[in-house]
Amino acid sequence: MDHYGDNFIPVIPREYLEHDADNPFCWNDGCACREDQDAIHELNEAYQGGLVTSEERDSIYHGRTV
Repeated sequence: MDHYGDNFIPVIPREYLEHDADNPFCWNDGCACREDQDAIHELNEAYQGGLVTSEERDSIYHGRTV
């Protein structure tokens, strides 16, 4: 029987992007992303337009996935 544990190469990312266009907020409450007025305004417009619920809005703002 062949052993399959020796033919895999672990992939370790060099950088972990906490912020990008799809996720403007991160998990860190002390991060400057919490003060990004453009991102906050865009999130609020999505909420006002009915695209996200209040629970989803809060999760997005606190860096948790929806």
